[in-house]
Amino acid sequence: MCNKMKVLKSILFCFFLPIMSFGQVNTQVEIFEKVIYFETEKGSTNLYIQCEEFKTFFNKAEFKEGSSLQVPDSILNELENSSKKSFDTIWDLKVLRTNEYHNLHHLEKCLTKNEVIDLFNSSKNRQSVLSISQPIFDSTFEHCVVSITYSTFIGSANGRSYFLKKIYGKWIVIETFGIWFS
Repeated sequence: MCNKMKVLKSILFCFFLPIMSFGQVNTQVEIFEKVIYFETEKGSTNLYIQCEEFKTFFNKAEFKEGSSLQVPDSILNELENSSKKSFDTIWDLKVLRTNEYHNLHHLEKCLTKNEVIDLFNSSKNRQSVLSISQPIFDSTFEHCVVSITYSTFIGSANGRSYFLKKIYGKWIVIETFGIWFS
């Protein structure tokens, strides 16, 4: 009986893991698309995307202090815990291989950190390099926080975080918070 359970668990694991992974990639694609749309809606088409996803930081107390939203503490706690598990990584290439952004001049490939430095060193003009953090979610995958950083040249950047909510199957930016400049 014990061996049958192990075999059943193995089969279930092998069957459901790809489905769960696909769901996470699909959610990442949706978040990526929403952030890119939100950022390019302002008319910027001369935009580079950095490949690296940086860790998302989220502090419940800071969010509550700076936000007008009345988000339940249970959701904020989940987001804060998710933030602690966040890590630097590379954007999944499936996210970056979309035809939705044909109006952006430089989205044919993402740039590594070294390529961004080379771009800044070789250009006399300001650039717009967008870095998007690893999205963090509550346990129901209905609330998300993602941060962005715009780098214009070495030593100059600005950024903000977005609070998103999934409403009727679509991710909606509910609030922008944590705006900073350097």
